[in-house]
Amino acid sequence: MKRKPRIKRRKIADGGGDAEAPEPANAHEIEETDSPNIPETKSVSGKGWEAVWISLFLIFAVLGAFYPALENGWIWDDSGNYVDNYRYRGYGLTQLKWIFTTTFPGHYQPLTWLTHVVDYQLWGMNPFGYHLGNIVFHAANTVLLYFLAIAFLRLKPEWQFPGRNLKLKLSCAAGALFFGLHPLRVESVAWITERRDVVSGFFYLLTLLCYLNIFRKDGSRSTKMTVWTLIFFTGSLMSKPWGITLPAILLILDVYPLHRFDTEKGWIRSALKLLLDKIPYILVAAAFAFVAVLAQEEWSIRTAGHGLMDRCIQAAYGLCFYPFKTLFPFNLSPLYILPHDFNPFVFKYMLTAFLAPALSIGLLFMGRRWPWGITAWLCYAAIVSPVLGLAQSGNQIAADRYTYLSCLPFSVLAAAGLYILCVKGKWRIGFATATAVLVILAVLTNLQSRVWKDRLSLWNHALKINPDNYIAYDNRAPAYTASGQLEAAMADYDEAIRLNPEFADAYYGRGGVWEKLGDLQKSLTDYDKAIELNPEFLSTYNNRGNVRQALGDPDGALADYSTAISLKNGFYYAYVNRGLLRKKLGDTPGAFADLNMAVKINPNYQDSFYNRGSLYESIGNHEQALRDYNSAIKLKSDYIIAILSRGNLRSELGQQEAALEDYNRLIQLNPEEGGNLLRRGKFYEKTGNLEYALRDFSEAIRNFPSKPQSFNLRGLLREKMSDRDGAMEDYDRAIELNAEFNAAYNNRGSLRQKMKNLDAALDDFNKVIELDPDYAKSYYNRGNLRLIQGEVENAIGDYNKAINLNPDYANAYGNRGNARLRKDDKKGAAEDFNKALKVAPAQWSNRKVIEDLFNRTNKSLQLDSEN
Repeated sequence: MKRKPRIKRRKIADGGGDAEAPEPANAHEIEETDSPNIPETKSVSGKGWEAVWISLFLIFAVLGAFYPALENGWIWDDSGNYVDNYRYRGYGLTQLKWIFTTTFPGHYQPLTWLTHVVDYQLWGMNPFGYHLGNIVFHAANTVLLYFLAIAFLRLKPEWQFPGRNLKLKLSCAAGALFFGLHPLRVESVAWITERRDVVSGFFYLLTLLCYLNIFRKDGSRSTKMTVWTLIFFTGSLMSKPWGITLPAILLILDVYPLHRFDTEKGWIRSALKLLLDKIPYILVAAAFAFVAVLAQEEWSIRTAGHGLMDRCIQAAYGLCFYPFKTLFPFNLSPLYILPHDFNPFVFKYMLTAFLAPALSIGLLFMGRRWPWGITAWLCYAAIVSPVLGLAQSGNQIAADRYTYLSCLPFSVLAAAGLYILCVKGKWRIGFATATAVLVILAVLTNLQSRVWKDRLSLWNHALKINPDNYIAYDNRAPAYTASGQLEAAMADYDEAIRLNPEFADAYYGRGGVWEKLGDLQKSLTDYDKAIELNPEFLSTYNNRGNVRQALGDPDGALADYSTAISLKNGFYYAYVNRGLLRKKLGDTPGAFADLNMAVKINPNYQDSFYNRGSLYESIGNHEQALRDYNSAIKLKSDYIIAILSRGNLRSELGQQEAALEDYNRLIQLNPEEGGNLLRRGKFYEKTGNLEYALRDFSEAIRNFPSKPQSFNLRGLLREKMSDRDGAMEDYDRAIELNAEFNAAYNNRGSLRQKMKNLDAALDDFNKVIELDPDYAKSYYNRGNLRLIQGEVENAIGDYNKAINLNPDYANAYGNRGNARLRKDDKKGAAEDFNKALKVAPAQWSNRKVIEDLFNRTNKSLQLDSEN
């Protein structure tokens, strides 16, 4: 019979029941036995039903802690990244090309964008689904960390005991939950934009799991596992390239706990062998590091006076900050602001500048006695090093999201510490303490997830933590603006400027609020200040151009748009705005040049296509206009103004079925907008479907009974349908709702005239002229009424006024000709009839009548001359 090893055990006299601990694992302590009752030692792989149930428990624990995030909305820059971004929505070639080539918004993350493609296909634009995706990935990562912890702990031979399999698994589960339930994870999980953290972490953990299994038990290398390691590593970097330090992590693990650094073969030879082994990982990491630098270039900030010493002290602060917050996760903020006047000699910075190297040196000296400690610390330091501020990107001195990968070693360390208590027979104390800690962390995470509910709650919390956080004021102000609380937004911008008078973003934001309030001069002043502080502030030039245009300074507006373009040739917003201004100024070729460039720079920006389509329509190129409208709508399926413009153009071109599809689509997209019902109603009226038109107008009135325009339109339709009483009732209601609604007065006056109520009709026409002295039609209608009443001179005076206001008013010329005939002014009448025929459109309904009058008048003039 084959003899099996037996491990000598000793009882622990602590009342711990069956708790036993092994003696130190020295070779002489392993004896041989031929007892058939002792099973072989099994590898603690985490497989089996225990692992399944523990995995399910981990998943439900994470879901329970983070469930408030499912009720959260789009926050911070989620709106710009997802709500206003249509480029990732779909899996066509256009979307895939953008996904695999863009560095928006500051990261190269194609795999993360692909997960959002799935989100959009499943959930549309419901943020619930996007939050659920983040939580699911985080729960999966917690499970992967559980298996990774088991894989690490099994590397200690003296811990591989079948009897303690469950306790080891539970210890690793507790370590995984220390990661999964910790409130420092909330920022990465509850913020949709940080999906890249959880996706990158997913592939990062898979990479480590595969790496631990690269070498077989006989010492040979598994090619298959090596390939999978590189694939998962690439996947992690394609989700977010912050795992670029992985080669350093693998070297640290090679030394301990993998013991691949064989000093017996010589330090240099062994080190070179391990370094050569890492070349594939180094090449992959270097490629993505290069891409990351390019992606972050436009997002980097340079703090004035923030030199090398300042950055090193900031790095030391961050190195101490994250372990401290891991132990004491309170007062967590979405933005730990980097002071604009950073002073490295403040006590907390000086303290951490001493503690960081002291802790590192201390752990290094304790390395032989406690190798896990120095290994975890070095891995943590290596992972977090790219975001410690040595190359500053953003306004933060630290960020909770930076702990997602970097603090993984602490969780494995926690699992090992808990299992050591089990080995020592103190498992009751260990698991009781672990349970209490995990419950506290879960509660804190649950509460912190609610902080990220919306922008107001987020920045209110940040200001509660730090009332001097000027960026928090700047970030809260747009939330107030979006909800119409412009005074509150103004107060926040004022406070941000008070705290940091050199903060260009606050002047830019306040300029936008002044613009909304209609004080364009103050808006211009703030934009000027923002540009003074930051001469490369692209959006400010663009917005200042809009303000200058509104102030009647087209040259200044053109200059601003051109400056924005010169600063960044790919700034397509400025091309669109300059193109629209050139169109307004009559520079059609220049407008086309700008809009064509906007389309070329970003073929996924729907506004470029829409505005170019509008320009094509204005010059009569209806075919190209329709193509551009189609492109705009393809990019943004709910693009209201483009659908409306396409519907109107299709109707004009006689494509009535297609036009009706567009009007129906408008109502489907926004059934609460009464204007869409009115538009479809007018379409039905135009195409002769008067009953359908009446139905739409009436429905609009039922839904929005306080809108006078609906009553006015229905009144016109009822009049056309010979329902004069109903029309009069509608005009009266429109005027009742808006006492200055001149179109309703004009229509009621015309109806009163038809109903022979001439005095009341005259009152209505006089009211229209009082409200709008430049309303040509009102003079025309009053002229008609006066002509009926025999006031020929007054009628001619009204026609003269109508023609002065509208020189192409064919009906006014025709009726003035009639009035002149009454005065026997045949020559003047003939001139008016002739002018009417010249300015009238080809399909003018009165053309035949006026032609007859013109011919008869000319014939009469000819007879008069002959006599």
